[in-house]
Amino acid sequence: MRGERDGSSSPCRGLPPLHSVCLSGHVSAVLRGDMDVNTPDGNGATAMHLACRQGHAAALEAMLEVTGVDVNRTDPYGRTPLWEAAREGHLAAVELLLGVPGINVNLRTREGGTPLQWAARKGHAGVVRALLAAPEVDVNLSDRGGSTPFYSACEKGRIDVVRAMLAVPGIDIFRGNVHGEDPLCVARRKGHAAVVAALEATYVRRIFAGALRAMLLGGVSRTTAADLAIRGLGDARLQAKALEMCSAWQATST
Repeated sequence: MRGERDGSSSPCRGLPPLHSVCLSGHVSAVLRGDMDVNTPDGNGATAMHLACRQGHAAALEAMLEVTGVDVNRTDPYGRTPLWEAAREGHLAAVELLLGVPGINVNLRTREGGTPLQWAARKGHAGVVRALLAAPEVDVNLSDRGGSTPFYSACEKGRIDVVRAMLAVPGIDIFRGNVHGEDPLCVARRKGHAAVVAALEATYVRRIFAGALRAMLLGGVSRTTAADLAIRGLGDARLQAKALEMCSAWQATST
């Protein structure tokens, strides 16, 4: 995903005046009425892009008060101000943008990355939680390589992000990339032990929840339901964990 950051603006040199003051974080010039907050620099980034990239929340807040400001403006790479703030982990800027009516939290870059995916990839747990709380967020959007935000967090070993995302209703924890590698497989391959443990436990719990529902709704015996669940896991290590859970589960009926 190198292209996600290629072509970023060079600090200050040759920048429009408003871009320069946003890089420095000064607010006074932002409040002047003779500057267009939507004007791009030579690389297609607006002053808001730069303020969000640098985490200058005060400058961002001032720009958000300007009539006609475009919070969803993309640069040539498809990056929005929210994407910039999320990628860099600037929670205050992210929260300001999320409070703007009409903000699009799901806009993807040219490579398909969303603000949530990059916050998850970089391990910015606070930003991830803020984005997950946005009613319109699509937690399962993938990039061009098929990586979802959850997959990216597992790939990078971001355990705090993984734990936060496991609690989200509707998240697809089994979805893999275009090469067929799912989150558990990539976490194992990368050696992220804490992520592997969290995923294995969650996989087993979810399969057993389905078996229990089958038992209650279909009259399946406790032993049969457990056996079906274990065989359905299709993974030796998960089956071993399931056997341990099964022993404890069956003990409750004696």
